[in-house]
Amino acid sequence: MWKGFVGVIRKKASGALHILDRFHIMAMMNKAIDKVRAGEVKRMKQAGYPPLLKHSRWVFLKRVWNLTKKQAVQAFTAR
Repeated sequence: MWKGFVGVIRKKASGALHILDRFHIMAMMNKAIDKVRAGEVKRMKQAGYPPLLKHSRWVFLKRVWNLTKKQAVQAFTAR
């Protein structure tokens, strides 16, 4: 997923099939979700809203059927 690595593959093996693996895709998605969630927590705090999204990282990263009861309540309260 490193841009330099992808560039070398494009240059040296232009006919090669570039496959992105699930691990790196999920890692990038998790970072993006966490960045957006943290930014929204900060924005809501500055606007005077209650911290609904604080400590909710795993609520957004877990599958719905794997949420604990507390996390499920938090997930549906934040929507």
